[in-house]
Amino acid sequence: MTKSKMQNIKRLSDVDHVLLRPDTYGGSLHPVEWENTYVSTSGGHNLEVIPMMYKMFDECLVNARDNISRGKTTQIDVTMDLKGFSISNDGKPIPISRNKEEKMWNPTLAFGYLRTSNNYDDSEERLTGGRNGYGAKLTNIFSKQFDVQIWDKRRNKTFRQIWKNNMKKTSSPTIEGNGGVNRTWVRCEIDLPRFNCTEIPHDTMEMMKQRVRDVAVCSKATVKLNGLTIDSNIDYYLSHLCPEVIFRQENKRWKVVVGVSNGEFTQQSFVNGIWTRKGGTHVDYIRKQLLKQLEPLQKKLKLKGYNIRNNLCIFVSCDLVNPTFDSQMKESCTLPVKKFGSELKIQKAFLNAAKTNKTFMNKLEALSSKKEDKILSKNDGRKLSNVNVLKLTDARKAGTTESNKCTLILTEGDSANALALAGLSEVGSKYYGTYPLKGKILNGYNASNDKWSKNMVIQDVIQCLGLKHKKIYNNVNDLRYGSVLIMADQDVDGFHIRGLVFSLFGSHWKELLSIPGFIKVMRTPLVKAYRGKTLLKEFFNEETARKYIEENHNLRFKYYKGLGTSTRKEAKAYFKNLDRYTFPMSGDPCILEKAFNDKDESKKFRRDVVVTPPDYTNLPNTDGRTYDLFVNGPWVEAARASNERSIPNLIDGLKPVQRKILDTMINRSNTEIKVAQLGSMVAQKKHYHHGETNVGNAIVNMAQDFVGSNNLPYLVPAGQFGTRHKGGKDAASHRYIFTKLQDWVKLVFREEDLPVLEYNYVDGHKVEPTNFVPIIPTLLLNGIGGIGTGWATDIPAFNPKDVIDSTKTLLSLNAVKYIKPWYNGFKGTLTEDTTSGTYTIQGDTIVVKELPVGMWTETFKDKLKKNEKYIVKYIENHTDTSIEFTIKCKDIKPEDLIVKLRLDNQRIKKNCVVFHENKLINTRIQDIIIKHGEARYKLYEKRKAYQLEQYTQCIVEKENKKKFIKCALEGDIPITTSNYDNCVEKCTDLQIDPKYLDIRLRDITTDACEKLNREILELKNKKHELEITSIKDMWEIELGDLERHLYPNNKRKRD
Repeated sequence: MTKSKMQNIKRLSDVDHVLLRPDTYGGSLHPVEWENTYVSTSGGHNLEVIPMMYKMFDECLVNARDNISRGKTTQIDVTMDLKGFSISNDGKPIPISRNKEEKMWNPTLAFGYLRTSNNYDDSEERLTGGRNGYGAKLTNIFSKQFDVQIWDKRRNKTFRQIWKNNMKKTSSPTIEGNGGVNRTWVRCEIDLPRFNCTEIPHDTMEMMKQRVRDVAVCSKATVKLNGLTIDSNIDYYLSHLCPEVIFRQENKRWKVVVGVSNGEFTQQSFVNGIWTRKGGTHVDYIRKQLLKQLEPLQKKLKLKGYNIRNNLCIFVSCDLVNPTFDSQMKESCTLPVKKFGSELKIQKAFLNAAKTNKTFMNKLEALSSKKEDKILSKNDGRKLSNVNVLKLTDARKAGTTESNKCTLILTEGDSANALALAGLSEVGSKYYGTYPLKGKILNGYNASNDKWSKNMVIQDVIQCLGLKHKKIYNNVNDLRYGSVLIMADQDVDGFHIRGLVFSLFGSHWKELLSIPGFIKVMRTPLVKAYRGKTLLKEFFNEETARKYIEENHNLRFKYYKGLGTSTRKEAKAYFKNLDRYTFPMSGDPCILEKAFNDKDESKKFRRDVVVTPPDYTNLPNTDGRTYDLFVNGPWVEAARASNERSIPNLIDGLKPVQRKILDTMINRSNTEIKVAQLGSMVAQKKHYHHGETNVGNAIVNMAQDFVGSNNLPYLVPAGQFGTRHKGGKDAASHRYIFTKLQDWVKLVFREEDLPVLEYNYVDGHKVEPTNFVPIIPTLLLNGIGGIGTGWATDIPAFNPKDVIDSTKTLLSLNAVKYIKPWYNGFKGTLTEDTTSGTYTIQGDTIVVKELPVGMWTETFKDKLKKNEKYIVKYIENHTDTSIEFTIKCKDIKPEDLIVKLRLDNQRIKKNCVVFHENKLINTRIQDIIIKHGEARYKLYEKRKAYQLEQYTQCIVEKENKKKFIKCALEGDIPITTSNYDNCVEKCTDLQIDPKYLDIRLRDITTDACEKLNREILELKNKKHELEITSIKDMWEIELGDLERHLYPNNKRKRD
């Protein structure tokens, strides 16, 4: 630096430095463009604002707003014109008193000297905006005239002082009495020439007015602008920022509103009334919580965090303790979260509110769809003459100019594919290709794009046909095949697969389903009637076949369970006459959505349509040749079959596989049998077609006896059948464990009932009963759950003693006794609707000795892991039948951790959905007892009539036998002296059945007659005894047998 320049060094006063370098203190004196700045009356705009002029106004307004935190402020008045503004408030004023250190009046010091403030003590917690001691002094410095008036009620004084010429000239303060109210009023006449203006510019004026509206919304005081009260309604204020609000939450110091943005993250935020134009730590604090809550949605839609963020707009107004900012402009809050002095935790309800907001979800789903479209399009097929699909047996003309003549046969598995290939030997492979579907393919309407793109069967079909994502097909010219033939079994599983194939096309290329002949279905016979080796008739409907069989016992019938039953010869016959064995689908495919998608109206349709079996009476066919007929016919059959496998029967409380197992065990000697062996026996004898593993699992479930499983297991668990620790999933392999029937079962499922029960028939064979009719409502003994199509069930378990007592009450008083849930061995608390574990609290330690019903040990350990931040350690001390956890807590009250671990008042699921009289019904526990009682009473009547008839027939039989022996002894039938034909003739004359001629001679004696007399008398006595025994007595006798067996000492079995 040269000597001359060193001599030019100047020392500026504070005021001159502010005037020379305004950017350091409050911003430029020239217009600056603020992009997308929110104005509550018109939305976001690019505004040209003079930062320092705006700052002058804002500092005085924030001072008025700060008074709210200092004392009771009820009103802020703002008056604006083109030359300046005035602001007043009725809050606690700066005291009109002398400052002893500075030897001047405190208002003079506060408004006339830079770096003066009462906010310099950082150990004091304040909720004000002022911090650095510039504030209103900046307004004074850039004013032509700055007028301050204060009324101090406490000191009964008034103060007035006027500064002019950029705070360089001032009058002496005027101090008077009569300060009967609290009020502070400032008037600023802006030094406009310094800003190169003649009046306040329009955009700057708009931002000043906006700040008044901001303060009105962010404070509880009344705010007026030019005499008019500003509307402080948050919804009106945000009508342009967040035209659609998703969620709002507030507490004493925080107010948050979340809405849907226009595709770019938008925020309007305030700290202690100060507009933080660029946000800051307080906005980040809320934004991170919102995005954390929305993570499940983000994962589901396969989006990035910024995709979610950009569709949010948030309003945040908060009062922070001693806030810090990036500069005197205070555009961004820099206070660390831990120093906020308060918090607002976004409630979990926000996620649900976001999910149910259609606008928000539509935006996200559109983003997800665009992203997924790119992924799905990568797997598009093409019309090529050759494609690389491993399991495809391709037609020779597929993908060529003759592709429209080609048919792709989609078969139900490899065995059906073998049948199709056998059929191709008849029609050739020039125009026919085959592809085996592996099991049940995805439901196209509900499959996520991720699952869709990763499913090999679907991707293979796309390649086989040459399908392109989002392409609309009005014809088949661009496809490798002109039609698709579905070749599935003619049972409920085949119907379901047929529907899933429909859903594959209907969900992504629904126009294809409307093209005549594109989708065809093969139907094969279910039953064939033969006379010798000659085929007489084929049946495609079980009911029609059944009636024919009943009328034609002399014929031979062959049943076809699936396509695998057909021989190679029969496959050729099917393909030789395809017109007979196939049909094209037609009609409006839109109804498929009701059967397969997850919309509420579709769920209701499914729930309603499966209540009763499909009524084919008024339908033109049972094959489902139109989409409407298919959904209301075969699809309903498939859905009901799913429900029948999942939902129990009201009368016996059993699902079909359980009934098959029980019937097998009742009809065999009660010796131990290996579970795997029993599973095979059930599958074979009872024609169970869903795998021996499923039967085995059901057997295990029926034998389990740990807490929360069965109160009265049907089967004996001889071996490791699982424990409460894993909910029975730790059972040993089926080939290692044994079982047999529990003794109580035959006392409830009476052998005397078996002859009068109705039975199911499969392939002409009698199998298990349609349902048993036990002497008590066994549905209530062990609890049961299941999920079907449109319906689900959850029925709690009850004490067997209570169930017996309730049945007795119904029988004797025709009334229903109240019973509440009960689980054998459970040591916790049960009410009608809730279940709680058992625990004790010792300081910061929780000792858990019982878990709520249905909460397994492993499940509870998962909950402990999720809450590990609150746990120092936990110790386990379990046996195979009991549990004990000792948990040491940290940073949480034990009572609060118990809530998080869900040990108390967990709801017992109670959704009593059952099958009754071939209908699905939602009923109550009381009604279950009543309806079971009605059914049991009718069965007793039927059984009694049957037994009386049996006694009558037996008596008649013995009377006839006695008559034969007596006639033979008296010589009326010459069995020793005449030939057989003469004896037959004599028997006929005497009206005696000739079958008795087969009795051995040594058994035709007087002793035999006397013995028959005794037997006849005994039968007559038994018949008479049964005749005089009432149904009530029969029932009570059998209930007594059961009760004595279960409770020999007449005490409740509690453990």
